Amino acid sequence: MGNYVFGPAMIPDKEIYRNPNKAVNEPHYVMFSAETIEQLRTKFHANKFDNKVNINHDGIAVDGVIMTKSFLLNKDNRNSIPENFTHLPDGTWMIEYEIENDGIWSMIEEKKINGFSVEGVFNTQTVV
Repeated sequence: MGNYVFGPAMIPDKEIYRNPNKAVNEPHYVMFSAETIEQLRTKFHANKFDNKVNINHDGIAVDGVIMTKSFLLNKDNRNSIPENFTHLPDGTWMIEYEIENDGIWSMIEEKKINGFSVEGVFNTQTVV
């Protein structure tokens, strides 16, 4: 049996800190609704990004990291996930990857990488 990692890729209505960038020239937070996350997940798979993985958005492709699960959390599948994730809201995008790359697995074990981050260019809308 291989090595697997499982967890949330995106959580609805959770504030995510962002540094200044070309679109917003000061520190700010972004968040995504459950509906937006569903649209992003659909587009992600339609564009076949399942196994396009890099570390910390460095743009360097990593081999040997294979998506094995991708689903939106809801009342019907909540009982099938580890207990430490059951508090997450419906609409959370859950993913699992099999890690065949020994170097990446070592980084996970050493806690040099410890989560998922969906990469993309997004339109912004100010919410007060």
